[in-house]
Amino acid sequence: MAPTKPSGITQMVTRMRAAANPRATANPSKAVAENNSLVNKKRKAETVLTSDNKKRSALGDLTNANSKLQDAKKAAKAAKVSSLTNSTNLARPQLSRPSTKALTLNVVKEDVKVPEQIDSEATIYFSPENAKPKRKLPPNVEDFDSECGTDPFQTPQYAQDIFLYFKQRELKFIPRRYMDQQTELTCDMRAVLVDWLVEVQESFELNHETLYSAVRLVDLYLSHTTVNKENLQLVGTTAMLISSKFEERCPPCVDDFLYICDDAYTRRDLIKMEMSILKAVDFDIGLPLSYSFLRRYARVSKASMETLTLARFILETSLMEYDLINVKDSLMAASALMMAFQMQNSGEWTPTLEYYSSFTKAELRETTCRLHAMLIKLQSKNLKTIRNKYSHKVFYEVAKIALPAEMEF
Repeated sequence: MAPTKPSGITQMVTRMRAAANPRATANPSKAVAENNSLVNKKRKAETVLTSDNKKRSALGDLTNANSKLQDAKKAAKAAKVSSLTNSTNLARPQLSRPSTKALTLNVVKEDVKVPEQIDSEATIYFSPENAKPKRKLPPNVEDFDSECGTDPFQTPQYAQDIFLYFKQRELKFIPRRYMDQQTELTCDMRAVLVDWLVEVQESFELNHETLYSAVRLVDLYLSHTTVNKENLQLVGTTAMLISSKFEERCPPCVDDFLYICDDAYTRRDLIKMEMSILKAVDFDIGLPLSYSFLRRYARVSKASMETLTLARFILETSLMEYDLINVKDSLMAASALMMAFQMQNSGEWTPTLEYYSSFTKAELRETTCRLHAMLIKLQSKNLKTIRNKYSHKVFYEVAKIALPAEMEF
């Protein structure tokens, strides 16, 4: 097949290109080489003019170029401003400053009155920095908190308010009598459980607050939920676990509590019971305890350590008595201290104690008599853990002190 001839228009375009650049048509490769050499020479000439015979890095070129451009703009702007200021003379307003001579003279002439002696009633309380004003106490009442002003651990400026708050909260945590709704439990079973919890507290060397809190959690839970006798020990163990987490610095672990139960329960049982108890008390385990009230009253009365230990023995024994679960903790603590005073003839219910406890001697009579009857009744029972505990020399052998035949008021 013969090749097709180019059309007339194509031939015309080719002739026009050849006429415009005859060298390219004669030797196209040589024309391209010459063109490239001219371009290279032009680039070298431009770099010689702009480089100023100095080697620079890429970042240096960029920053220097930007800085020079900015300097040029600033110089032009400054020149424009200076030309404007030279052409137009702006008069600055003269500002007149007020004279301070009169003020200084008045200050000098004013007399500053400094009291020679600060009134003791107007002084601030325990601390020179933003402390509360001193309380107005009734006559014949000693200000115990002011005497503890140098001890930061007793928080003397807040102690009275703290215990007043405890007295308000204790009404929320008074359990109701629940034995009527418990079909398998008895008062003796509860006493055995409390006696066993005292052994646990001694074995793990826990704080007394942990024991009191655990017993109160047991009563609160049993007043809401029916429990069979097989799970009564599980309730007590779990209550001690919860109290340890709240009161102790290093609480025992779950395996320790399972061990003291002779592995009668599993870890799942203990955790499930923990959830059930916390829901029953609405996760509110900051309980006002009779032990805390007793320590407060003993400090206020400046009772001896032996008297305080005897009151602790009475108060701890009352944990086993089911008939006393609905008595307020503050009243129970005050009655135990009152009974200790009478058993040792070591003190009276003074106006100071009456002020800080808000209980009169007549208001303590009924509860004190009930505590006396409880101690007489428990002497014939086999639950000896608390008695043996307080028969030790560490506790001044207060459990061996003879009970009076009757309480005198």
